[in-house]
Amino acid sequence: MGKLIDHSTILIWLFYAAIRKSPRRWWFYFWFVSLPIGLLLFFLRPLVIDPLFHKFEPLKQKDPALTASLERMAQRAGQNIPPERMFWMRASEKTTAIDAYVAGFGASKRIVVYDTTIARATTPKSCS
Repeated sequence: MGKLIDHSTILIWLFYAAIRKSPRRWWFYFWFVSLPIGLLLFFLRPLVIDPLFHKFEPLKQKDPALTASLERMAQRAGQNIPPERMFWMRASEKTTAIDAYVAGFGASKRIVVYDTTIARATTPKSCS
């Protein structure tokens, strides 16, 4: 706890020092520093952070037809998301919502489909 207080005190001191030094542009400097940090977190979220809270399995094992349909849809949208980066997520332990999402960018980009979505939703014949 002591180190957390020391680090946060130093960060707050740096924040106020930047405001005093440059009262008109301090926001730009902090934005400039926070931009790469935000991009790094956006890249790492699907690889590191999400697996801490949810269980993921390859979608191809759970629903091969849906995997093929999503692959075609992604290609039509101009996205390169191979079946190896499409996942089934066990969300039923925490929610009953029907949902799916795309997360990350570059090599971390992936499609995730909730298990509740697969259990309750149907695929239109025109998307197959």
